[in-house]
Formats: sequence, C-alpha cells, structure tokens
Amino acid sequence: MAVPQLALSMSGAKVIAAANKARNANSVLHLFKPPFNPEVTSTKEEFLAAECDFDGYAPATLTAWGDPILFGTGWATMAATQTFRWVAGDDSVTNMVAGTFLVSSAGDLLTYQVFANPAPMQGPGQAVVNTPIQVTPAGTFG
Repeated sequence: MAVPQLALSMSGAKVIAAANKARNANSVLHLFKPPFNPEVTSTKEEFLAAECDFDGYAPATLTAWGDPILFGTGWATMAATQTFRWVAGDDSVTNMVAGTFLVSSAGDLLTYQVFANPAPMQGPGQAVVNTPIQVTPAGTFG
C-alpha cells in the first residue's frame, strides 16, 4: 500500500497556531546548559536534568501569548520577551546557557530552542534575553 503524501495548508497552520495561543497560556520557559544537546526525541526529564541553576535563575511563567502572525511559510504565536539575569547569591553558581525549553501548564514538553553559541551567566550584568515563539509551518510531510 502506498503511503499518501500529507500536507498542512496555510489556513490549517493558522488554526493550529490559534489553538497554540490558548494552550500555551501559563506555560513555563526554562533554560538548559551544556553539554546537553537535545534532539526531537529528548524527554522532559532529560531537559530538567540539564536545567540551569545559576544565581538568580528561575523559570518564567508565560501568562499570555499573542495572536497568530504570518511567519514565512506558516503561522506563529509569541509570548512577551523574557529576561533572565545573573544575580549574585551565596554560592556564586555560574552556567553557560545552551538554550530554552517550553513546558505547558499541564506539564508537557512543547518546544525547545538551541542557541548558536552558549551564553555565559557568570557575573553581574549578564543576562539571557529571549522571545518565546511557537511556529506552525505549512507544507508537505513524508
């Protein structure tokens, strides 16, 4: 039996992006550190094991996401820009930050982002600034 070619239309991508906006309310953005190098099969537990712990770090709850926008060959929804700052603590814990991962309010791993170059979080004034985005690309599969 031949496998049919599947495709997501642009209008279908917009419908999914709108559903993502609602589902992503109160999701939580986390940071992870190297040497973890995630793949699409990586689990939430693997991400949590590599979660950052630098002084001042706390995951960010994203209460609201924006309306879908046309994003190249698909649709996307974004949350407000988040700033994670290094703040001196008792232990002076430092990290390199390799990327972000997003967990839904229900606790499901949704998406992740790997930075081209890890960002240092090792002293006063250092910060990681990130705008969470979830993209729903239109196109063919398989």
